[in-house]
Amino acid sequence: MGKRIIFGKTWWGKKWVEAIKKIDMNTNRLPRGKTYANKKLVLEIKINKEFDIIAKVQGTRPKPYNEKISLKNFLTKEKNKIKELLNSRPDLSSQLIIGVMPEELLSILENEHIYLFPKSWKEIDSHCSCPDWANPCKHLAAVYYIIANEIDKDPFLIFEMHGLKKDELISFAKTNSNIQDKIFIPINTNEKIKEFKEPIVDFSSQIDNIIKMLPNETLFFNGNFNELLFNTVYETTINYIKNLKIKENKSTYFKDTSFKVIYSELNPIIKIKNNPFNKKSKLSFQDLYNNFESIPLTINNFDNEYSVFFKKILSFTYNLVLNKLFIPKPVSISNNEFYIKYNPLTYGLKEYIKYLISILPNNFIVTENESLTMKKDSSIEYIISLILKEIIKKACKDLTFDKLLNTFITDDIYNAEKFEEKQTFNALKNYFEPFYLKNIRYSLLIKIYPFIKDHYVMELYVQDKKDPLKEGIPLNKFLSLKKYEKFKIDIVKQIGFISSKSYDGAKILKNESVQITPKELSDFFTNTLPVLELFNVDIILPKEMKKILTPSAILQVKTDKNIKSYINLNELIKFEWKIALGDTTISYDEFLKLTKKSKGIIKFKDMYIKIEPEKLLKILKKIDEDININSQYELMSALLTEELNGIKLFFDDEVKKILENLKKPKNIRQPSSLNATLRTYQKKGYRWLYTNSENGFGCCLADDMGLGKTIQTISLLLKQKELKKLKSPALIICPTSLIGNWENELTKFAPLLKYHIYYGGARELKENVDVLITSYGLIRRDVENFKKINWSYIVIDEAQNIKNPNTKQTKSVKSLNGNKKIALTGTPIENKLLELWSIFDFLMPGYLGKNETFKNNVAKPIEKFNDISKMENLKKIITPFILRRLKTDKSIIKDLPEKIIFDQYVYLKPQQIALYKETLNLVDEILKSSGIEKKGMILKLITSLKQICNHPSQYLKSSEAESNDSGKTEKLISILNNILESNEKVLIFTQYKEMGIILEKLIKKELKTNSLFFYGSLSRKQRDQMVEDFQTKHQFPIMIISLKAGGTGLNLTNASHVIHYDLWWNPAVENQATDRAYRIGQKKNVIVHRMITKNTFEEKINEILKSKNELSKNILNFSEKWITEFSDKELKEIFKLKL
Repeated sequence: MGKRIIFGKTWWGKKWVEAIKKIDMNTNRLPRGKTYANKKLVLEIKINKEFDIIAKVQGTRPKPYNEKISLKNFLTKEKNKIKELLNSRPDLSSQLIIGVMPEELLSILENEHIYLFPKSWKEIDSHCSCPDWANPCKHLAAVYYIIANEIDKDPFLIFEMHGLKKDELISFAKTNSNIQDKIFIPINTNEKIKEFKEPIVDFSSQIDNIIKMLPNETLFFNGNFNELLFNTVYETTINYIKNLKIKENKSTYFKDTSFKVIYSELNPIIKIKNNPFNKKSKLSFQDLYNNFESIPLTINNFDNEYSVFFKKILSFTYNLVLNKLFIPKPVSISNNEFYIKYNPLTYGLKEYIKYLISILPNNFIVTENESLTMKKDSSIEYIISLILKEIIKKACKDLTFDKLLNTFITDDIYNAEKFEEKQTFNALKNYFEPFYLKNIRYSLLIKIYPFIKDHYVMELYVQDKKDPLKEGIPLNKFLSLKKYEKFKIDIVKQIGFISSKSYDGAKILKNESVQITPKELSDFFTNTLPVLELFNVDIILPKEMKKILTPSAILQVKTDKNIKSYINLNELIKFEWKIALGDTTISYDEFLKLTKKSKGIIKFKDMYIKIEPEKLLKILKKIDEDININSQYELMSALLTEELNGIKLFFDDEVKKILENLKKPKNIRQPSSLNATLRTYQKKGYRWLYTNSENGFGCCLADDMGLGKTIQTISLLLKQKELKKLKSPALIICPTSLIGNWENELTKFAPLLKYHIYYGGARELKENVDVLITSYGLIRRDVENFKKINWSYIVIDEAQNIKNPNTKQTKSVKSLNGNKKIALTGTPIENKLLELWSIFDFLMPGYLGKNETFKNNVAKPIEKFNDISKMENLKKIITPFILRRLKTDKSIIKDLPEKIIFDQYVYLKPQQIALYKETLNLVDEILKSSGIEKKGMILKLITSLKQICNHPSQYLKSSEAESNDSGKTEKLISILNNILESNEKVLIFTQYKEMGIILEKLIKKELKTNSLFFYGSLSRKQRDQMVEDFQTKHQFPIMIISLKAGGTGLNLTNASHVIHYDLWWNPAVENQATDRAYRIGQKKNVIVHRMITKNTFEEKINEILKSKNELSKNILNFSEKWITEFSDKELKEIFKLKL
């Protein structure tokens, strides 16, 4: 059995039912009529031009009966009286407009002998086409009940039944739907938009309080609509956003991308150029949203104006969702059709909207023929509205509802087919109206000022929110002036909602001016002000009350000792609870005395303080809690952010001095035995490393590639050795491909440091050394051995190798015992927050909290929700312990040579060693030969050994190749990865086309990047196109060049790196190749990487070239024939493999 309908849910609907019941004492037809109404036998109901109710009721016969019901029309003088009353009492008329009948209106009218509800059948003219002679018959009675429900939905109906139209009733309240600002302007119109800095936003709102004010039972839904919408739909959507995954993959490149939105109310299309997600040039808005949802929303150097705007507006919308700052809006398509869109509630967020407008690309939303573009302020709301609907659709896809609620979570269009659905659109519109009052242009303003002793006056004005400094307009004047015609409806609605929700608010709004006592003023702040704030009403206070302060608990941080070290900082710092009143602080005891017998607004000295019982309890509860700090790292984090568990910290002078000294590197000289002169920025880096390690903090040197992180670290270790502080070995952990570099740099710059390399089959863990170098792989494999030693320093190079905290490799590294820890990385980790966390978890365990806590409370808010305050806090925490300088920094670039040359040393892999040894068997035959034959054999041997050093697959003529089969390719992939991460371009030179093909395949496989391959047999047209692609297109950051093909005539100045994969051992040829990137007009410093295989002929020849400068300068022929001139003894030494 269906649920029985309640007729007359509102007091005015019930009043109609009561009136009908009273005059039906004798016929007793109403109960049978109610049954008909319950069975939904009233098929149709409407009001005609003569204000008659016309209806059709299905009886026992096939053809429905026709019904007509009329009330006595008001006389002209009665109409005028009603209109006069409503025009003079906006607090009453405003409630009517929002669908509420004020009871006071009924009593006032009855005092004037004007009756809305009938008192006898004589006042009702009715007719039914059925044969029943009684009046009312059951069919008419059924219609009377349905009228009760229609009056529930729209109280204006009872006036219309008396011949008084809604728009006639309140002449100043016309909606003027035809008066709309144009939202489109001709394309390329120059909209003057100010530049606007991104503001920090407080998304907290009182939206829940508005939701609580909305009724659970509604006139358009059979059930608890409020709970279903705001608890089920909203909470499901909020949980969806909270559970979005952070994916820190390779950053998406948007530099060459542009897109525009082709406007449509329901189905906009996105036209996109250089789509970085796929090759489509047209997308649905849903596709665009899904693509951006899958990436971090932090801004990096891969972004342009389009991606920056969409990332910012998307993260802003996520925050709106999390704080319930969005609301449904029914949009009419036709008389019977509507759909639901979602609008943002941006009151209090206007500054951020201005920022979004300032970064919105020109002509972003255009009409289908692209002749008009949407105004920028309208564009923001349009895009947010589209995003909101996409989020809700995805979040709620598994929810199942009835026809109406489905419209809220899908793109479905609601079609009001049945009679009882006809008023659904208007009822929904009225239901959500309170939310839209937060965004209106003109709003009520209350001025409060002293009147006579112990009395204040409140006056009512209307304020222009676009020009808040402009003088307010008295309410009655505003309502009477024609120029405000289209804004009056909002003011009337605002008055209506406030009057319906607050008795005191209604009292204030009843008159333009009212006198109040200090006690009433205090009550006003406690009880009425929250309601006024909900509905966007501003309050202007007297001078002495301009700043009404809200107390908050703070912690005073102090120390009574002169702190020399940070090691035991948590034992020396003390905390004391204080209460902040603006810039003044008082003791906890003073505060208790002050608040013991007071609430509301109280005067303290020359200040006014607002005491709210709930907030007072929170303060007292907070002070009762213990202050728990588990480590010096946790304490340091609190001191740097000036906050502990959400409580503001204030410092005494000694604590301030501690924090200042933390940021000042010690002025320590570079090691006297260092075989180098550090550049200015390297000295700063070395001192920074020294200061942090002396203070007991781990730190991360994150300088750009090529700035010398290795030599800065070696300088620190050498200084510790000179100061006799290196009590146990320092452990260097790096990728296998970097072991050779560390070995060479230590040998070259710090011969005083005794080092050992823990690598290879016969590896041995030596403790009688200053530095031990090993790989990540060997730490993972032999971790138990390494844990036995307490290392003076643990240095991890290419620290991104521990970015995943759950891998065995990361866990092994973090399990080692070290007094001091340093991380080195050349990639920008500030935009990879989970990687940042893992590195800091190695440096200072617990400093950034637990992984899950950091992910949910820091990483996600920053990467998904653009939480600027969290980002600022994170920067405060990490800045003292992370140092990153870029080659492009003005202070760095002047200190750098135009070309920075690095010898990149690698080791042979097992298969390479076997092939190298086998090939060396030719040396004996070479030594037995002579003349041209001998020289030819030497050159053939050089070629074979070079190919083996390049990659076994090149030597073996195999089409299959893996990067880890060769020390060079393994190192190359590592270097390229860093270059791509830094959004730079690179040229790779090789002598061999076959090696170029291998590299092209490996780069595609390992880095998912297409390379350009420039070799000799390309046509002129192909060459020119390739050069243009490299110079102008981001998707081609790597060009591989056959040295013979690319030695001359090329201009490739977009490259900031040059890699000589295999060397010709001819400086002239090498320099000529390098100059393809470094030319006159080149604005970047060029880093040259020369790849050399250690312990092979490559290393030995390189040493010869460096030691015999004159020989190097005089080698002008483009070949390696000079090597054939060595004696047999020299040749044996050069080709010998040292393992």
